[in-house]
Amino acid sequence: MNPCRTEPDGARRPIAVFIRRAVIVLAVGLAAAYLLMRSGDISDSLTVARRLAWSALILAVIAQFFSYLSSGELLRATLRQTGHTLSLSRATIIEIATSTLSMVPGGSVSCTAAVYRWTRKGGVPSCSAAVTGVVVALFNAASLLLFGVVSAMLLIGQHRLAGNDAFAVAIISVGILATILAAIVAATWPPGLRFMLAAARRVPLLGRTSWLSRADNLIAQLRATVSKLRSGRWGSAAASAALNVAFDAATLALVFYAAGAPVGTATLLAGYGLPIMLGQASFLPGGLAVTEVSMSALYISLGLRPSVVIASVVIYRLVSLWLPALVGLPLIAYLQLKERKIVPNVVEK
Repeated sequence: MNPCRTEPDGARRPIAVFIRRAVIVLAVGLAAAYLLMRSGDISDSLTVARRLAWSALILAVIAQFFSYLSSGELLRATLRQTGHTLSLSRATIIEIATSTLSMVPGGSVSCTAAVYRWTRKGGVPSCSAAVTGVVVALFNAASLLLFGVVSAMLLIGQHRLAGNDAFAVAIISVGILATILAAIVAATWPPGLRFMLAAARRVPLLGRTSWLSRADNLIAQLRATVSKLRSGRWGSAAASAALNVAFDAATLALVFYAAGAPVGTATLLAGYGLPIMLGQASFLPGGLAVTEVSMSALYISLGLRPSVVIASVVIYRLVSLWLPALVGLPLIAYLQLKERKIVPNVVEK
């Protein structure tokens, strides 16, 4: 009998699944209602979609591939700081496969766990793999926060963000920043980590989870790994995280160009960063509905034709979200089936 397993967790799971599905259905319903209110624009959008410039659309797919390549390099750069390495091809495959997992309920947790498992199979020790997954998530959150704040500032400068909306954005931004800072404090200050663990154990939904009950045993390993990270150089990792988002934004720009409506850099960033940040903060799979609706509304408010905006946003999401998710299905099978003996995989000095 596994002492870490508890019956209440199993009993709570159906309730959590029901709540998650209800939120998803509500979000999709809101998106459908938004599109129905613009039913006239949808027919025009179909016309725009049929007239897309295929050369620019192919470039958009290539830009999205470079976005995932940058994400894979972020994973590699973080691993190098722990004294281990991973091939760029495997790191990129892992990132594309995790994009598929992000489409299922609990996607954020599933993605972090999958990065840990598949990195371990690449020959990386358990503690290094666990810390790497968290650090990569922090870098991605920081880059999204940066682009989201830039987007909000541009919208405020153009008087497109009302006071209440700006206040809501500020709250979300502070929440993301607080999460990043809490993770940094937990990793670099042992008393802070122990305080957070003690507080988490008092939370009914978290107190009996298996990872939390075993957390004390991992603190010493975590500290040893973090000590290596603190002495490392993070320029490559930071650049990779920024390029990941920049290439994704370039994908959207190329889709607009393919639709015959090229946009300037300021307009592109104003309508891009905030919806992406809100979508990630919503905890919905892939930011479903939240990203599409908010991005369409912002670009329309910035003066772009509704038919062009709806067509471009839908195609952008197909290229950046659904296409990688489909490609990730066979990659998940490949990563799950390709077992590898775990041996020390150390960067040569």
